[in-house]
Amino acid sequence: MSNFRFQDYVTSGAFTLSLARSQVMAMHRIASGADHYACAATAALERKGLIVPIAAPDDYAPDRQEYRATGAGLMVAALLTEAGLTQDQRDATAAEVTRLQQEIEDRRAEAHTARTAARSALARLDRAETDLANERAKQRRGKLIIPILRRDPLPNASRAELDAMVRE
Repeated sequence: MSNFRFQDYVTSGAFTLSLARSQVMAMHRIASGADHYACAATAALERKGLIVPIAAPDDYAPDRQEYRATGAGLMVAALLTEAGLTQDQRDATAAEVTRLQQEIEDRRAEAHTARTAARSALARLDRAETDLANERAKQRRGKLIIPILRRDPLPNASRAELDAMVRE
């Protein structure tokens, strides 16, 4: 089901959604189910397509209107919570996504450290092989190898430090 009011409010691919503090609080109350009645901010939220009126129960006063959040309104409410504009805790899904993103970043950092240590070890191995080949060539009075070696990203790290970096 399309939300025509929200589509009318958003007129292009780039748009600004401005909410006053009273609208933020009303949006939060309606989306969280704490409050469904009309207040001063609901008219603006309804124009923006974030809430829609629903039939009020029979015991409601005739001058009161009940509202519910639209799909766009629920997303805006989650964004308001994520931004810290409401008193609620962050959505559990958003908190889990944030935790998983941090875990991925930690694993990437560990992989980077291990790759750097491996590149350093490989550069040292290349250097040792070239030095050994040149020593053998000197003993036989042969041709020396002109070394074209990899750059060691950790030239001052000891072998034990490289081993520790890879094991972490």
